[in-house]
Amino acid sequence: MSDKPNLAEALARIMDLTYPPRTLSIKSSKALGYRLAKPVTARGNQPSRPLSLVDGLAIMSRDLKASAWLKEHAAELGQSVMDMAEDEAEEVIEVEEEDIIEEEAITADAAIDMSMIGRDEKVKRKSADGEAEEDEEEASFESLQINAAEAEFEDDYEDSGPAVERREERHSDVEVPPAEFQLRRPPQSNRKDEALRHGQAIPVAIGQEVPRGADMVYPLDDLVPLPGEYEFDYKEPPKPEPDRRRRRRRDEPEPEEAAPVEEPPRDWELVNQYQNGKVELPRVFEKPERNLLPIGSWARNKEAMIPEKAVLGPLDLAMLKALRVDEVEVFRKPVVGIASLGLPFPVAGRAGGQEKREEECPIATACYHLSQSAQVASLLMGYAPDGFRELRNAMKVWTSQVDVLYIVGGSHHRHRSLAHDVIASLGTVYMAGIDVDPCRHITAGKVNGRPVVSMPGSLPEAISAFVAFVRPLSHKYLRPRNFQSTEIVVLENGSRIQTERDSLRAIRYRRDRESGRLATRYAGQEGDPWLDYIRGQALLPIEGGRQYSDGEEVEVLIY
Repeated sequence: MSDKPNLAEALARIMDLTYPPRTLSIKSSKALGYRLAKPVTARGNQPSRPLSLVDGLAIMSRDLKASAWLKEHAAELGQSVMDMAEDEAEEVIEVEEEDIIEEEAITADAAIDMSMIGRDEKVKRKSADGEAEEDEEEASFESLQINAAEAEFEDDYEDSGPAVERREERHSDVEVPPAEFQLRRPPQSNRKDEALRHGQAIPVAIGQEVPRGADMVYPLDDLVPLPGEYEFDYKEPPKPEPDRRRRRRRDEPEPEEAAPVEEPPRDWELVNQYQNGKVELPRVFEKPERNLLPIGSWARNKEAMIPEKAVLGPLDLAMLKALRVDEVEVFRKPVVGIASLGLPFPVAGRAGGQEKREEECPIATACYHLSQSAQVASLLMGYAPDGFRELRNAMKVWTSQVDVLYIVGGSHHRHRSLAHDVIASLGTVYMAGIDVDPCRHITAGKVNGRPVVSMPGSLPEAISAFVAFVRPLSHKYLRPRNFQSTEIVVLENGSRIQTERDSLRAIRYRRDRESGRLATRYAGQEGDPWLDYIRGQALLPIEGGRQYSDGEEVEVLIY
């Protein structure tokens, strides 16, 4: 293995360091920002009672748009149905009497009774031609929505006011009947024969699978019940038996009969709240939004509602609360330990260090605060022993207490240092020495299955090495989605960037409003405001001796 790998090899080796992840059970309300160790599935978390926690109705959007009423009025007004892509804007189609085509016009006989569609399971199609015609008719109604009332009053309001006001006035004079759906119980399986049929609606809840055939979930709060009172399966409570141990006196009044206990409203018994198990949905002219309730859309698939290794956000916590999941199995965030070998003082006849040490090492303190600013849990381990055997024994203990160990400070000769020799004797060295300015002399390896990084030298060298390698390494376990991704950034001042050595800079970038691309104004100077070692957004590798140009596109490492 080469003592001085190039920049690409150094980045690949340092990012390959990992440790066995540890898990813990934590309350769902406190799991914000953690990674799931086990996926949260909808199976097993559904309520035991059927139709409980109902939040909406799974329906077909075509049933809400193409009804018998719209078909009849379209035929009366001489309107024809034409195919139109869903992405195109919806508009009203006007057809004069001379331009009516009888073949494309919809007659009243072709109207479908929405209340009878639920019985189509018993009806068998007689021929393949009839099935093809029915599919074409359904596809045409799904792609186009005919506003019959709008076409009737189009000529009267042609020259009055803006289009939005005319639309509201026309709609106010037209009463559109709601669509009627037949309620049915949720299917026991997701088989094709139990799929949703036309004119049917299935109650669904958050965390429940959307049945096959449904492409829209209608909110429960927007339902319109049919006129009439719904009946409960009410049973009178048993009357209390009289107490025969005590006789009633003559002057005592007779006990009044207890009033019957009113049964509380059972909001979840949806079928009993409507006459004959039917429900009406308001008719809307606008194209209805699909998946109005995030029931199936929250899941990458229908079974895993929150997949494994997903970072929990506020929406995920809300779904866990709706699913009544009290605890989740998450990956524990890594704890970083920082030990110091002291400030380097190379004095002849004495192996680095100083006779009197300060109570706190400034290098370790600076790295500790850098870890805190990067939202990484850190732990100061104090001063490390100066002897080889003592440091070897201490490193064994430290690697059992923390997840990632950093040893900062101390004297060195190129990449050779006391910490480097201990890492080589206890474990495996992944990278020893890197000719990247300013973070040279860094050593990274593994001891007892935990990453150990040695950053010898003075304060500037330790800070540069920490920002370039250590903080991205810690973020690897915290934000796996955003780590080690590459982006193309435009160098607006690329002609000013000149260096003799390969270097790595933590820069900030922004998104250009005109072009939409990422761009940075970093000019290669030390006091550049776009050079930020604390809140940098990306690592910019700069090749030594290369002449960059203004507007040149380079690849940066996002962490």
